[in-house]
Amino acid sequence: MMREVSQLLFTLHITKTEVIILLLALAAGAGIAVPLIMLIQKSIYDLELRIPQTRFYKVITTLLKRGQKKNDLPAAVKRALKLKIKDDDLPDWLSGWIEHADRRIRKSGLKIPVGRYVLGMALGAIVGIFVGLVVLKNIGVAIILGLSAFLVPDVILVSFMQKKRTKMIEQLGSAVRIFSAEFKDTPQVGRALKNTAKRVPPPLGDVLSKACREIAAGYKKDTVLANMMEELEFEYGRMFVQILRIAWDDASVQPLFSRLATRIASLQSLMQKNNSSLAYGRIMAMGVNALIIPTMIFVQWMVPGAYEFMTMHPVGRLLVSMSFLSVLVGLVLDRILSGVDV
Repeated sequence: MMREVSQLLFTLHITKTEVIILLLALAAGAGIAVPLIMLIQKSIYDLELRIPQTRFYKVITTLLKRGQKKNDLPAAVKRALKLKIKDDDLPDWLSGWIEHADRRIRKSGLKIPVGRYVLGMALGAIVGIFVGLVVLKNIGVAIILGLSAFLVPDVILVSFMQKKRTKMIEQLGSAVRIFSAEFKDTPQVGRALKNTAKRVPPPLGDVLSKACREIAAGYKKDTVLANMMEELEFEYGRMFVQILRIAWDDASVQPLFSRLATRIASLQSLMQKNNSSLAYGRIMAMGVNALIIPTMIFVQWMVPGAYEFMTMHPVGRLLVSMSFLSVLVGLVLDRILSGVDV
């Protein structure tokens, strides 16, 4: 088979080096181009979704400013969950990073101990550096693979967080309609929220149930709403919490819940279309990036002398570095495409 390939290349007047360069260049270029296209597409989708929100958001903000004092407004406090670290000798940057990792795991809904998560990332980085230094004999690739080992688990966590957020957005429209009907019958935020939580499935139902438990435990309303704001970290979720804050003291704002539910329903189909399109693009981008290593193995198997070219020749080493760099860039762009703040 390899002899036939060599004869074909000789007939076409194509050198082995040119074949290797072409395949690696195509792999690297595709790994960067696909995520960039998806990033542009996401920017357009975000603009389409944000424009209808602007006027309604201004109405809510105006009511908040008129009806409440400045120091009574529910601040969107982002309070990281404290992680108890027994070893006080850990550097501040490391303990802070572990706290941040624990926060991401909790928000994703996965039941993974933060210790295993950190250990898995460390082992992945060690394996990546080993492959770069020993197998490919390229310190640049070793650094890139080490960094990628830290990004891959984060991308996986973010995908779970995005899935959970998308589900809550889909549930919010019906939840707001239920709350509006309950609040119209009995203008009490706590009672209406409790009845709504019973009829809304997880994950949004869990957020509402948690708020009801905090109300029953005697938490201040600003604390309850701040915790809800932390969970519902998307545009319409924040609007819902802000209207709740107004409704706590002024039942006349009940029509705003109906207006919010109508707006969410009108954008539901557009959001589903955009999310499915972006999900397809992300899968395509990850697939292209995942083909880098199989492409290199295929080239080494089909083209004699390819391994020596990729590990010894300066041009080959540069192409291998660019190919793996495209994987790193693809991971970063995929993180941006997720639109999830952590």
